[in-house]
Amino acid sequence: QLRNTCFICGLSGSSFQDIPGGFEYHVNVEHNAYSYLWFLFHCAEDGQSESTTAQESYFLQMHNKEDPGIFPIGRAMSLESRSLGTVDTLSLMREEITALRQELASVKSMVQHNQAAQSQNLSPLPLHLPRRNVSVS
Repeated sequence: QLRNTCFICGLSGSSFQDIPGGFEYHVNVEHNAYSYLWFLFHCAEDGQSESTTAQESYFLQMHNKEDPGIFPIGRAMSLESRSLGTVDTLSLMREEITALRQELASVKSMVQHNQAAQSQNLSPLPLHLPRRNVSVS
């Protein structure tokens, strides 16, 4: 049952079939149960201190009251954004992030090569990066 139902919101996997990334994205990113558990432990461990944020304090108070309102039961940002027509924008942003990560990996590789070449007195690779026009509206 848990393989096809989100532990956090209780929605079934079929609810996400039209969402980019589908149910896998939802349970691994949007409603990652380990993230919720980590946050709960973090708030409980810190308790109420001067460094506690308003969000942490609110979450801890709701948890102590055993109020389920701290969980997005029956709700997911990807489903809400779909109804607002912003899923395409989110998808474009994810694609852009992936492209930027690839470019960063390429730059890191060139820098490492140049550092190695410099230490061996070889000629470095030129650091020419393509200009990209990015606009997400």
